[in-house]
Formats: sequence, C-alpha cells, structure tokens
Amino acid sequence: MSKNAVGIEVFNGFDIKYPEYSVITPHTLQEYTIRSLAVAEEEKLKASLLTPNKLAEHLNQVIWDCLVKKPEEIKTYKDFMNKITIKDRDSLMYGLYHVTYKDIHNYDVTCVKCENVNSIKVNFLKSLKAVMWPNDSESIIDKKESVKFDIAKKITAVIRQPLLVDEFNLLKDTAFVSDEVRDLNMQLLIIDKFEIEKTGAKTPDTVEDRDNILKGYKQLPSTDRKLIDKAYEEKFGKYGIDVATRVRCQKCGNEEDISIDLVRQFFRSIYE
Repeated sequence: MSKNAVGIEVFNGFDIKYPEYSVITPHTLQEYTIRSLAVAEEEKLKASLLTPNKLAEHLNQVIWDCLVKKPEEIKTYKDFMNKITIKDRDSLMYGLYHVTYKDIHNYDVTCVKCENVNSIKVNFLKSLKAVMWPNDSESIIDKKESVKFDIAKKITAVIRQPLLVDEFNLLKDTAFVSDEVRDLNMQLLIIDKFEIEKTGAKTPDTVEDRDNILKGYKQLPSTDRKLIDKAYEEKFGKYGIDVATRVRCQKCGNEEDISIDLVRQFFRSIYE
C-alpha cells in the first residue's frame, strides 16, 4: 500500500515472485527465461480464441510479456518478431506451459484401429524431444535452399524457415479470406519465392508475392510438390521440439506413437 497526494492509501498490486524456466530455442540456439502466466494474460489468450486470425498475434505478445531474460540482440518486440522462427516459438510456448501448468496431464487419444478413446497420462517433460540446429552451420534465419523440379524443369522453389514476422504479415493480409485459403498460405510460408529460368536471360524471373506463390504452387505437378516437402523436412523440418509418446489401446491392444499438439494442449490447460 502507498498513499496518494491527499493521504488515501492506494493498492499498488501484489509483489509476487513468479516461477521461471529457462529455454534454449532449437533453431536460433538462444537462451530465454520465461515466467508463468498471470490471470490477466490467461484472460487475454481466452479472448483471442474468438478471433482466430488474431490468435498467433496475441500468443506472441503474451510470450513476449512473460520473458524475463532475453538474448542480447533481442531488445524490442520488433527484434523478437524478426529474429525468431515459428518453431522457436513452440519451444517458448512449451516453457510457458511447463512453468505455468506443470507437466503431467491426462490426454484423450482415439485408437486408429478400433476408434476407442483412451485416456492416458502424459509426462510432457519426459516425452519432450528436441533436435537442435547445428551450431557450426549457417544461421537458420539466413539459410535458403533451392529445390529443382523433375517435371517443371525451368522453375525452382527457394525454401526457408519462416519467422514470426512472416506469419504475422500473412495473417494480416489474409484476414478476410476463407480458413482453407489461409491455412494453405500458412503451409506455403516455407516457400520464399519461385525462380523462372528464361532462355538467354542472365537472371531468372522471380515470383515473390504471396498470392502469386499460391497461384503458382497450385499449378505444380504433384511429384514436384512432393520435392518441396521432402527438401523442407531434410533441411529445416527435422529441427525443433516434439512431445511424443507411445500409446497402447486398452480395448484392442494396438500400439502407436503420437505427437501431442502443443497449441491445443496449451489452450486446453487455460480452461481447466
């Protein structure tokens, strides 16, 4: 309590030491310390579910507000958006989940064989697997990989690992499109551009506008599209974190490995 100018006591809020947890991001290999959520931040995230195209923006802001220690080069929210990948955010979200809600939770899994719903207890910390970007490699933020096609031989896809700012700009630009179109555009964030080889030209034409990338992608032969997916997985996709566990169906005995959807589990915990 403190007193204002006329001597009336004013409540300034509680002095709380929130639990903290350190996270090393798998792509940019930077250490962050994040604190647990407060009720006000939980309420902000609940409200974001009413506007799905704002969900990522609100999640980024809440994570930023909960960071108590950051790398030297991350001084502003703009730095955060421009210097961290979407998969790095997954690791920070896990840290926020761990420090706020702990790790052992019940999880319902539907058997792929008999469709029985199995209720299992998952220890997220023990089930967490991380594959880190090679420390002696080029920065993942600068890394680009060219994918040559088998059928569309004069076209090259240049792929990358998307940053938070790429996701933000896309969601802003696709605010009024259908969910199906927005979801496909999100998947295509891994494509930085298409290059089109022109006979006699010293430099190729480029397709960089997101709408045109979508249009061009839809024209690709299926086998060439698969080359993009394969190259991304080999060069970028295998790095990151995953919460995986093995489940045995209580009804038919079928066993399968599953990955826990971190975003879904995170928001489920908010409402528990």
